[in-house]
Amino acid sequence: MEPNEFLKITATLSVLRQVKRFFLVKKNYPLLEKYVADLPLLADFGKQIKKQITNEGLVSDRATQELFRLRCRLKKFKRES
Repeated sequence: MEPNEFLKITATLSVLRQVKRFFLVKKNYPLLEKYVADLPLLADFGKQIKKQITNEGLVSDRATQELFRLRCRLKKFKRES
């Protein structure tokens, strides 16, 4: 998957939370309320994506310690060249 596709997943998860909240608060749709009550929100998954993918759809320098270290070395190398 491309990093920007992960951003689409976080957007979908956000909409899912809004839909669930809407139906559970309104209480006017008992049949739908029964279904949305069981929807998993996967909040931790969405948070992990946001920590590792920038708003521009790029992998964050801080996605992993190793990636951070490598990108710092690359920046230093470019400055010295």
